[in-house]
Amino acid sequence: MRLFRVNFFYFVLLTSSPSLFSQSLVDELETTTPTAQRGLNDNTFTEEIVVVSKSKRIFILTNKNQSLEPGDFVTMLVGDRKIVRGLIAKSREGKSAFKVLKSYNDRAKSRLKRGMSVQLFRGDESLLTENEETKPELRINNEADLFSDNVLFEEEAPKKKTSSIKNNNLIQSSIGLIQGIDNNGDAAFYNHFALSWSYRLKEFVWFESIFGYSTAKRFPSPDISTDLFNLTVRAKYTYELPFFSYLQPYAGLQIVIANSPEAGSGPLVSAAQANRELDLVDDIGKIAPALGVTYLKRLVPSWFVTVNMGLDLISVGLAIEY
Repeated sequence: MRLFRVNFFYFVLLTSSPSLFSQSLVDELETTTPTAQRGLNDNTFTEEIVVVSKSKRIFILTNKNQSLEPGDFVTMLVGDRKIVRGLIAKSREGKSAFKVLKSYNDRAKSRLKRGMSVQLFRGDESLLTENEETKPELRINNEADLFSDNVLFEEEAPKKKTSSIKNNNLIQSSIGLIQGIDNNGDAAFYNHFALSWSYRLKEFVWFESIFGYSTAKRFPSPDISTDLFNLTVRAKYTYELPFFSYLQPYAGLQIVIANSPEAGSGPLVSAAQANRELDLVDDIGKIAPALGVTYLKRLVPSWFVTVNMGLDLISVGLAIEY
């Protein structure tokens, strides 16, 4: 009788074990895999955005499900809508680096931010039911491309060209020559000191204002000098050259004001001589177009040496941007 009980016990144990073990495994899977994270299939799960790069090309995601491995192609979804497609570049310490290769919705992509929960679909996205017109993927040539923000993706519009002069203001001091006339009415040049301020109106368009001063010695007669005040405004367009240098053709207006209180006066000056001196002072003052070109060469960041060649002024100087 005792032998029969032992055999019956083993019989029950053997016939019931498969179902018991199967049920235990199902319970374990349900416990360790929350239904909220399993999504539509085993390749869809939920993670959180930890870091977003400024370019929105690289995302650091949590890897709580331990489902993301380097080399995995992943589609990011929000509300079951495909947002971006990318590649897992690195995965360690519970976090994964996600590199965007293709964008489905640029507007939604721009709204992705730190702390947001997103759905991730790993593998062949053709299994997803959503069919949208997409743009071609970028081919990754090497590992460095995975973390380079300089890679231009085909779905993105080309970046607008920008000037390497970063600030909008330039202050310059210069010395040079300004054209005038001599006592015979012929062309002559006088030493000239000038200060200028330039402001960027658009990316490559600048406005410049100049104030300068000269002394025309022995003009309009050998024993008299004349002060020359130069006021000039210019519009410039900047062309970037190699080696951090720039060429700025310009057009503008120059006003030269002459001041000579002693001209046409004195006890020994005849009326004809006085009139001639006053006429020369009037002639050296002028309102004329300012046409020419300015060359800038960067010495160190924010500092430039300048060379100006124009109808209004020939000069060299030093400028600083701020």
